[in-house]
Amino acid sequence: MKNKYLIRKRLKEKRSSLSANYCNSYEEIILKIVLKFIKKYNSSKIGLYVSFGNEVRTIKLMEKFLSLEKEVYLPVQNFVNETLTFKQYSKDTNLIENQNKILEPEIGKEIDTEDLDIIFIPLLAFDKNLNRIGMGKGYYDKTLYGKKSGKLIGLAYDFQEVNDALPEEHDVAMNTIITSKNIFTHENY
Repeated sequence: MKNKYLIRKRLKEKRSSLSANYCNSYEEIILKIVLKFIKKYNSSKIGLYVSFGNEVRTIKLMEKFLSLEKEVYLPVQNFVNETLTFKQYSKDTNLIENQNKILEPEIGKEIDTEDLDIIFIPLLAFDKNLNRIGMGKGYYDKTLYGKKSGKLIGLAYDFQEVNDALPEEHDVAMNTIITSKNIFTHENY
């Protein structure tokens, strides 16, 4: 793949072809891995996305984190400057669809990304150097660039690994990427 556009196109097609059963089974596997990870790092304030389409599913993660009395914060898109704010989520939080049809908290206490222990981030592709390719608008990159945020964790399907994610200067690399078969990290896990 010579450019990000082609990588995105190929992997969007592959991801959209996944069955609901496959996505649900994958969520169960990722849940077990992530829970060990959270425990190891004693994380209490967690940034998490609401899965959209066939992204690695996060609904059970949200529920489990709340049952473990973790504070969960979900991204809200700012369509003017293409950044994210994170608002606290609880079981009573009303989620509404934004203009991209992504669920977001209607209300909730905001938190600076630098105060989150871990931020789980969706992706379309990644490489072994922990670079990611997202959907292309750069919301996470613009939000996190130059900040001392908590650990940035990409959740991915195994097939999303590429040889080179073609990072650019403004792209923010992950600290770790978790798939069902591997934990890619430069840290001792």
